[in-house]
Amino acid sequence: MLTSIPGIGFVLAAGLAGELGEPSSLSRLDSLCAYAGIVPRTFQSGGPDSPAIQGHASPRCNRILKDRTVQSAQKTHLYGPPELKDRITRWNAEGRHGLFAAARHNLRLASALVKNKIPYLAPEGRGRHATPAQIETANQATWAILLKKWRTISGDPDLILDQVHPLGYWRKLMLEIHGIDLPGRL
Repeated sequence: MLTSIPGIGFVLAAGLAGELGEPSSLSRLDSLCAYAGIVPRTFQSGGPDSPAIQGHASPRCNRILKDRTVQSAQKTHLYGPPELKDRITRWNAEGRHGLFAAARHNLRLASALVKNKIPYLAPEGRGRHATPAQIETANQATWAILLKKWRTISGDPDLILDQVHPLGYWRKLMLEIHGIDLPGRL
């Protein structure tokens, strides 16, 4: 499911998935971000009225996961969908460290996609206000991207159509829920 995010390829997705581990055992997002070392330490004394001081991230973190999440933010900023690129640009303009904010966002996104077994869809195709035509267009576009990426993997080309595989499961759900028949080939 991570390969459905534009800009994230197999190597980066495999690295993230390997470091995150089993989707059912993922901890809370705050703990996951702290474990990845992408949140700064906060120092505050003198009560809630005194300003907080932001320090560096803890050196006791999973450096490989930190590297993968920051790389995913860089790739999203370069090759990702416009809504994510614009968000990183806005964070940088606000004086925030855009790549670390994007890394936290990508970790949240990756966690949600893996736990729910769904791919990334364009904003027009998700949400309560999406029309059936918008949902179908977004799903078809995502499916085309996934087929293009996954067809480069050697082995059985029908692997992604198997309902045990997350992509095959998602394809089955789209047919059952929305009546969208995603093609087996490009």
